[in-house]
Amino acid sequence: MATIREPIPLKLLQSGNRQQHFYALNMTRNTQLTGDELETMEVLHTRFADPSLVRLLGMDQNRITLENLIQEDHFEFRSALVEIMEAIKTGITPHFQIEFVFNLDPEDADRSRGIFSIVQLTLLPELQQDSVVIPDRTGPTLLSIANAQGHGVVRGIRHAVVVSPFVYSKDRHDDVRQALAGINEQMRTDGERHILIVPGRLGSSNRDWGIFVQYREVSQAVAIFEYGVDVAGREEPLPERSSLTGGVYGSHFLYMIQGGHDEDRKRMRTRMYGTQGTHFLTNLMANNIVYGFIAPAEDYLDPWFFSAVDPESAVSLLTFPAPVTLYADSLRQFCKVIADHDG
Repeated sequence: MATIREPIPLKLLQSGNRQQHFYALNMTRNTQLTGDELETMEVLHTRFADPSLVRLLGMDQNRITLENLIQEDHFEFRSALVEIMEAIKTGITPHFQIEFVFNLDPEDADRSRGIFSIVQLTLLPELQQDSVVIPDRTGPTLLSIANAQGHGVVRGIRHAVVVSPFVYSKDRHDDVRQALAGINEQMRTDGERHILIVPGRLGSSNRDWGIFVQYREVSQAVAIFEYGVDVAGREEPLPERSSLTGGVYGSHFLYMIQGGHDEDRKRMRTRMYGTQGTHFLTNLMANNIVYGFIAPAEDYLDPWFFSAVDPESAVSLLTFPAPVTLYADSLRQFCKVIADHDG
């Protein structure tokens, strides 16, 4: 999409396996339309799709390429999308992100224009891309990771909110969510920002994946960091070690709260396919909230963050001994939290 005006031929991009799966609705489930709407969702391989319809998008050996829409401008997809973006650009000045639905008529032999519906327009901050410099004379480093989004320096942070991996379990989900929302509201009233450290995938509606919150319930966080069970020094309950852990599942914490040792079933239950419709991450980006994953074997997290573990509560509100500064550099790919003192 970055080259939508003059798209590079997909054969030259060597774009991996491309899309091999799609979402379908299983209408034999949840016939009363109650409960969890995701009960009807199935993830199917493209070999189960109608070939005549998939070819309209662009197809290569059971892989959807979208080449017909982008390269050939079928249904005026590329040209109409450029027209929409130009129209939006005339009315606003910042960077923006759009989310849209595109419908086409498969019976239209002429492949004339499809119908675009813009469902969300988000203004994105004009981020400074200057290299972030950490002063020579600083206090101790409390957190250091290599995987984060966001850019800039935030000073004078006084608080951290931590959800303990030693206490949290998904049956405490509602109490934890309420506690996080209450702390966030108090921070808003006091004009304070905080660092939030949580297990799993924050914002997911699936409790097996993490803690479900709305953006407004964590909006005072200046940075959000996710971590996994390895932070407690325990082994993952998997029969083998591979790059699948973390990179595919999103967080080692998933294994702890789910239990079980069947890897194949675990893959089907926990593999993350995008955001499943949530706009949570978009809201974080739009407000330049730093967002990162703590890789237990590679990154550093000071044990101080777990110094106030209360067996009766999974949530701790901590006050740093002295204010700390957050340094996030998207160019050199690092994020550090450093104390503003020497001791």
